[in-house]
Amino acid sequence: MAGTYKTAGRQRLLAYLSSHPDRHVTVDELASELAASAAPGDKPIGKSTLYRQLAELCAEGIVRKYRADTQSAFVYQYLGTGDCGHHFHLKCVVCGQDVRYKRKMCRACFEKDLAIRRAQGDAYRAGSFDMDRSRVLFFDLELTGFYDRDEILSITIVDGFGELIMDTLVKPTHTSKWNKTEKIHGITPDMVQDAPTLAELTPRIKEIFAAADHIIAYGVSTDYSHIKYIYDTPAEREALHDKVLCCANEFVRYTHEVRPDIVHASLTDAMACFEIEWDGVAHTSIADTIGCMKVWEKLFPNYYKD
Repeated sequence: MAGTYKTAGRQRLLAYLSSHPDRHVTVDELASELAASAAPGDKPIGKSTLYRQLAELCAEGIVRKYRADTQSAFVYQYLGTGDCGHHFHLKCVVCGQDVRYKRKMCRACFEKDLAIRRAQGDAYRAGSFDMDRSRVLFFDLELTGFYDRDEILSITIVDGFGELIMDTLVKPTHTSKWNKTEKIHGITPDMVQDAPTLAELTPRIKEIFAAADHIIAYGVSTDYSHIKYIYDTPAEREALHDKVLCCANEFVRYTHEVRPDIVHASLTDAMACFEIEWDGVAHTSIADTIGCMKVWEKLFPNYYKD
C-alpha cells in the first residue's frame, strides 16, 4: 500500500509541475496547490514526502531547485523528462516524431516554440505601461533568518526615479542573534540596538505604500510574507498584495524566452545578465533595492510615462 501511495503522489506532483513549466514554486505553495486540486479519495501529500520526491526528481534532472535570492525559500521548476539511455524515449508532443528535448518537445519544435514565446515576451516587455515614476516603489528587506517567523532587520524603499524614500535599520523584538544571515548582509545585533522597531516604523511604511500604484521586489514572496504583518486585516493584506509585483518572476520569464542558457535567477544573476554594476555592497537592502529597480527598467524599458 505504501508503494502505491508513493507512486500516486509522485504522479500527482509530476502532473502539476509539468502543467506549470513556467512557474517556480516553493514546497509550501506545492502543498497548498496539490491539496486544493486533490480529487475525492486522493490521500494528502505531506511536506516531508514532497521534499523527498522533489529531491528524487532533481537528481533525475526532471526538476531544478534554486533560490531567487539569498533570503528566499528554495523554489522548484519543471524541466522535462530529458533524454538518457536508461529511460524510455518519449516522443515530441507536437510532431510525434523525435525524442523530447525540453517542454515535452523535440529540439526543432522547442526552438520554433521558443521563437514564438520570445516574440510574445519581447512585445510584452516593450509595451508602454504609462506608469508614474513617483508612484512605483521598489523595496527590499534584510532578515534575521529565512522563514516567516524571522524578523526584519532593515528596510529600503526607493521610487522609480531612484529617490530614497526610506532606508533604515530595524530593531527586532524577540531575536537576539542571527549568525547565518549576518554573514550575508553584515547586520550585527549592535548595529540595530538603537534602531526603531517595526511597530514604530509601521505608520510611515503604510503611508508610503498607500500612495503607490505598484510595489516591486526581487523574490517578492519572502518580502511580502514579512511586511504583510504590519497590516491587521486580511483585506488590508490583500490590498497590499494586489500592488506587489515580482521582478524575479519577470526575470525568469525573460530567461525562458530570451536566454535559456541562464539556469539561475538570483538578483546577482539578473544584474550580470544585463551588465549592471552594484551600487554599494551586494545583499544590503539598499544595494538590492537599487539593483532590483535597474533590472526592472532593463526588462521593461517603456514602463514609465517618460
